[in-house]
Amino acid sequence: MDKEQLKVWMADWFKRNNANPEWKEQRNKQRAQKRRDNKRKAVEFMGNRCARCGESFPDCCYDFHHKDPLDNNEVPSTKLHCSWKRIEQELSKCIMVCSNCHRIIHNEDGYIAHEKRNN
Repeated sequence: MDKEQLKVWMADWFKRNNANPEWKEQRNKQRAQKRRDNKRKAVEFMGNRCARCGESFPDCCYDFHHKDPLDNNEVPSTKLHCSWKRIEQELSKCIMVCSNCHRIIHNEDGYIAHEKRNN
């Protein structure tokens, strides 16, 4: 099976299985658990503390902020379902901050990254 045939087969397979509510619910639970596990691992990897205020919070309170606001082609949290290697590559461009500090950072920099995404 060549690459194009595989792509068609996979699209058909997902269409059939997405029609099955039990399969879809189980898949969503597995993906959510993988994201939570990878978030926990990423928080540990980044040091378990906000890079700005130095406080420690539960995993859910942390955001990953790009060091260079113009170099953020990816939103780090969307990579949490990927392989650890891809997650680590994205995290290497980031600092980990609590959600409050993240909002302050964006307010102070005039939302440069947000403007880039809108262009």
